[in-house]
Amino acid sequence: MKFIIVALAIILMAQTSFASSPQYVQLNATTIRSSQLIQNLRDLGADYVIQQGVFVSTKAPLPGSFYKLTKTEKVEQKVTPSITYYRFTVILYEQDKLAIVRATYVVSFKPSNGAFLVTSFKYNIIGGNPNGEQSVGGPSLIDVRPLNNGTDDLSPLLADAIKSVVADAKKNGELPKSKYTLRYVYNAYLVNSGYPPQYVFLVKLVNSKGQTYRVEITATENVGGEDNQNPAYVIYPNA
Repeated sequence: MKFIIVALAIILMAQTSFASSPQYVQLNATTIRSSQLIQNLRDLGADYVIQQGVFVSTKAPLPGSFYKLTKTEKVEQKVTPSITYYRFTVILYEQDKLAIVRATYVVSFKPSNGAFLVTSFKYNIIGGNPNGEQSVGGPSLIDVRPLNNGTDDLSPLLADAIKSVVADAKKNGELPKSKYTLRYVYNAYLVNSGYPPQYVFLVKLVNSKGQTYRVEITATENVGGEDNQNPAYVIYPNA
C-alpha cells in the first residue's frame, strides 16, 4: 500500500513538473511581422541550415548554389527565465528551381547579452527539379567552414572588413566601445560574377564584455592592392 502511495506521488510530481515547465506557443503573423528580432533569427537559422545542407550533409545534400527563404509556415516561442527559444518552420527555394525545402530549426536567444545559437534543425526536400540546369552569374554560396578556421582565401578580406566595420560602428554609437572578436560565420556568398567581386558575410561578433551581435557585411575584394575601406554593414538589434 505504501509503495502504491509513493508511486502515485511520484507520478503526480512528474505531471505537475511537466505542466509547469515552459512549452512552445505558436506566434501569430502580426507578432512575427512586428518583431525585427524574430525575423532576423529566422533568417540566420535558415542560412545556417542551408550551409549545412549544401556543404556538410552527406545523407541529404541540397542541390544548387543559392537558396532563398520564401515562406514562413510557423513560428513558435518558448520562454524560460534566462533564454528564449524560437522554433521556425519555413520553405526554402533554390534559385534555379532545383529544390523546394521545408526546414524546421530552433534558435536560442539570451536577452541579457544577445547570445544566440542554432540548437537543432531538420529539413526535407518537398519539390523541385534536381536535374535542372544551374544559372550562371547569379548569387553563389560560399562554404563557411574555411572562413571559420581562417584558412579561406577570403579570410583576409573578411578580417579587414570586420576591423573597418567595428571601428565605424563604435564611432557612430552602433556598437559599444569594446574589443570585438569574430566568433562564427553563419553565411557567405558571392553577390554576382561582376568585377570587382563583391561578397556578403553574416557573422557573429562577441565583445570583451560578453555581448553578442549579428552583423551582415558587404565587402568588395581588393583591387589593385587597395584595401576596401568602406564595407557596407547592418548590425541587427538585440531587442
